[in-house]
Amino acid sequence: TPAESDQTQQPQPPPAEGAAAFEEIASHEQDSRSDSPLPITVDGDCEGLVTQALLMANFEAGVEVCLHHDRMAEAIILAIAGGPELLARTQKKFFHKNKGGLSRLISSLVTRDFEHIVRTCDIDNWKEALAVSLTCAKADEFANLCDILGSRLESERHGELAAHACLCYICAGKVDRLVECWNKLAHNSNSPPVLQDLVEKVMVLRKAVEAATGQAPEVSGGVLAEKLSQYAELLAAQGNLQAAVNYLGSSTESSL
Repeated sequence: TPAESDQTQQPQPPPAEGAAAFEEIASHEQDSRSDSPLPITVDGDCEGLVTQALLMANFEAGVEVCLHHDRMAEAIILAIAGGPELLARTQKKFFHKNKGGLSRLISSLVTRDFEHIVRTCDIDNWKEALAVSLTCAKADEFANLCDILGSRLESERHGELAAHACLCYICAGKVDRLVECWNKLAHNSNSPPVLQDLVEKVMVLRKAVEAATGQAPEVSGGVLAEKLSQYAELLAAQGNLQAAVNYLGSSTESSL
């Protein structure tokens, strides 16, 4: 569940390019520093307590003071200086304290919990959730994320967004799910023109999946096997026996 995922997944340290960006900023900052006297205060206020921690190279204590006084920017910068483990703990505390939509999105991206995004996003933002999955998720995660999002589009709001689920199933390469969804939406789904349109889409998607994975998805039964059977019967009735056999050649459904 998303709640369990929040407990088990730890924030990750920034990628190398992120660290390089901070180093570049720091180098420019060194060039622009003022030569005026630098006050080093050790009073009992927030800045004084942080200063005391820094004088002892105690970055973790400095971070705690900043978090307590809601100085989030300083806390993150100090955590970066304190190393990956301190940064991960600071990120976790930051996200625990900030529950807004942007913070939740950032938390999911940092922890790579993309499933939390597709399961909990406002369904009106399904395109954005799909875009995050496409651009950020690993290849072996992507299909499942699209499948989850497609299921939500089919089931929520009495199916008024179900047509968009077809796109998710196409992105996922889920031929069976695409056909099942299409069959619910299509009018006169057994008519020859509509049936041919579906089979053409299925064949293109199967070829695309085969090109991407090296193996075409099997036709193991269900609505897909039923539609291919109907189309093969239509071809056979027109005398195109070889074409009919070709459409059924990769099926593992015994009834075909």
